[in-house]
Amino acid sequence: MNKFKCVFFLLGCISLVSTSFAATKSAPPAGKDCTEETCLSRIVMNLSQPPQLAYFSVNRASDHGFHIETASATFREYYATIASFMGQYEAADKIYPVRGSDADPTRLGYLDAKPANDVIRNLARNRRAVFINESHARPRTRAAIYTLLNALHEEGYNYLGIEGLTVKPGDPSKTCSNASLADADLLSRGYPIRGTGFYLREPIFGEIIREAIRLKFKLVAYEDSDVGDNTIEGREQKQAQNLACIFKNDPRAKLLVVAGFGHIAKSKSHHAPDGLMAARFMKITGINPLSIDTTTLLDLLPDSIHLDQNMLASHPSQGYALADSNGHFYGSDDYDLILFLPEIQGRSASGPSWLDLDGARKRRFPPTSHCKNTFPCLIEAFPENEISGIPADSCVVMTGQDACSLFLPSGTYRINYSDASLHELESITAPDNL
Repeated sequence: MNKFKCVFFLLGCISLVSTSFAATKSAPPAGKDCTEETCLSRIVMNLSQPPQLAYFSVNRASDHGFHIETASATFREYYATIASFMGQYEAADKIYPVRGSDADPTRLGYLDAKPANDVIRNLARNRRAVFINESHARPRTRAAIYTLLNALHEEGYNYLGIEGLTVKPGDPSKTCSNASLADADLLSRGYPIRGTGFYLREPIFGEIIREAIRLKFKLVAYEDSDVGDNTIEGREQKQAQNLACIFKNDPRAKLLVVAGFGHIAKSKSHHAPDGLMAARFMKITGINPLSIDTTTLLDLLPDSIHLDQNMLASHPSQGYALADSNGHFYGSDDYDLILFLPEIQGRSASGPSWLDLDGARKRRFPPTSHCKNTFPCLIEAFPENEISGIPADSCVVMTGQDACSLFLPSGTYRINYSDASLHELESITAPDNL
């Protein structure tokens, strides 16, 4: 995305940070002199600096009286997003202002939780498109999407459209889309870098890209490249048209689309007279996608849900479809399937964690001695063969008594230790048995 837009509506915040912030005057350092939201916003929303610096700036301000819990929704949204980039998922989840709905399908008799991947695989088998959404700063939703990639690939899905991929204007002589992938070397390189996409700086989103490339998905950037149209209608229409171009160029395509929040809603919406992206895609192509929501039930308490704990321990990362006594699955006019994502431990747990991506990653404990008694200390793990990529995982150690728990696929990693100013403290090579 050459220019990012922020569009707020009731289905959630589709927030793509504007590069216009990069032109902001140099932000003042945070500390005793920067403890107000007005001052801190210039830091958090300034894309000319690494997001890690913004995160630590807000933390320093919090030590001097800034209360992020009472900050505006916009500020908390940006802060939660950069916290997720650093693997600080609990902090991001606590602060992010876009929550799930108060819907309670258990009152309607949807009590039985079934592992979603088998359900989705069966429902998607005879479809040509699957649309699934995610919450921008609650990567638990992305973990569920990651676990679906292989299952859908085995069902013949060969294109993956991702809203978060940075776009450049398309070549009219080669495609009907007005957008193309800006990171031309992504597929040959095999992993994302900072320019691949803003939201793809988050480690689990990075893992989605790595896995999709490994599975040989054709990656599609479909965001509207027309910076002149800032309307909801214009953006939704261009997204739908760009996705429709896939089928015009390849009539046998099977498409998986990852989008934020309400873009995948299929009913007509009062937010846009002709509906949002999915509804417009249906009108253009005549293709009825399987629409899967991961965001609505994020805050649902599982007290009355029948959930096999052994199954949850085996599949902590995927979502669960809720079935009634007749075997019907919970959905809505907007979404064919609304998934329940059980609340399960994240980084701080010793047992099953949604961060292990259903076994694709394992927990490792890098030694904190390399922080050299400098705190807070940022610990980032990069696959040994990657240069200037997105960390496979990262964590922040606040005191000498804290431990760092990283979730990494098998392999050798370069572990970087940095202080709050991003000055490197040490870099080590960590073997697979770390």
